[in-house]
Amino acid sequence: FDNFNQGRTTSRELNDKMLQAYNKTICNVQVTEKGTFKSEPCVGDQIAGISHIHGFHHVTDLDFYRSAPNQRFLALLVEKRFSRFWDDQLAVTLPAAMLAPERTWAYRRNGMHMGIHHNGLLDGKEKNTVF
Repeated sequence: FDNFNQGRTTSRELNDKMLQAYNKTICNVQVTEKGTFKSEPCVGDQIAGISHIHGFHHVTDLDFYRSAPNQRFLALLVEKRFSRFWDDQLAVTLPAAMLAPERTWAYRRNGMHMGIHHNGLLDGKEKNTVF
C-alpha cells in the first residue's frame, strides 16, 4: 500500500461492528519502521479511531478478504452500500490490521516509489510537476 494515513474513522458503531465480526476490537493502527501495521486493542470504553490506506493504489489478496471473519465484517460495514463514512478505504484497511498486520507492506518503507499520479500528487505525497 501507499499513502497511509489518508482519512480516519472514529465511531462507537465501528467498535460494535468489529466485535460482532471478530469478537475483538482495535482502536489504533500505525505503520512500523518495517512498513507493516501495528494494531492496538481497545481498552475499556475506548472508541476506535482507525486510519485508512488511501484507496488510489494497493495490492490485495482477495482470498484473505473472502475469509469468513472478513466477510462478516464487510457485510456489517457496508449494510446496503458503501458511503463516505463506511467506505472502501476502511474496508481494505481494517481487516488487514485486524487479522494480518504483519502481512501489510508499505511501499515507501521498503524503497518502492510507484510514481502514480492521483489528485495532482505522485503516490499521494509529492506535487506532480509534469502534469
